[in-house]
This record gives sequence, structure tokens and C-alpha cells, in this order.
Amino acid sequence: MSDEVKQSSDQLASSVGACIVSHRERAGLEGATLARAAGMAPAYLWRVEHGRSLPSLRNLARLAKALDVSLSALLAQADISSVVLDNRPYERG
Repeated sequence: MSDEVKQSSDQLASSVGACIVSHRERAGLEGATLARAAGMAPAYLWRVEHGRSLPSLRNLARLAKALDVSLSALLAQADISSVVLDNRPYERG
């Protein structure tokens, strides 16, 4: 993975994590409470909220449902400006 792509991924993960924290705090929930409601480990949610892990679409949907918001509302403030649109190399296997 190129440095540019890694940096883009890190910035996106941080932005998505910040969105989740904002909604969690607005709902008045502790991290462990949200994790339990979404059916995930508190340590995983901590990594997501701190931008150390980018959650799958399924996990984002679980978090949105646990927060009683739509998926689009959960990600409405996510900053995608750092996303790199270069094609990935394709190799036939």
C-alpha cells in the first residue's frame, strides 16, 4: 500500500470515528454501552472511534441502528476529501 493510500485510509478512519463519537455522545451513551447495543466488543468500538480501524458497512449499519439514526446520518459529516481515486493494479491470478 502506498503512503498516500495509507494516509487517505487513516484520515477516513479518523473522520468516521469522529462521526460515531459525536452521535454516541449526543445519545448520552458510554462506549461500552453502545458496543453492547451494537453487538460488538468495546475494544473494537474504541479502535473505530479512535480511527485505528475502519468499520465494515455491516458494522456501520449495526452502530447506526443501535444509535437510532440512519446510516446516512451517521456518516453525514465524514470527510472523504482525502480518499484517493487512483486505480489499483490489477493482476490476473
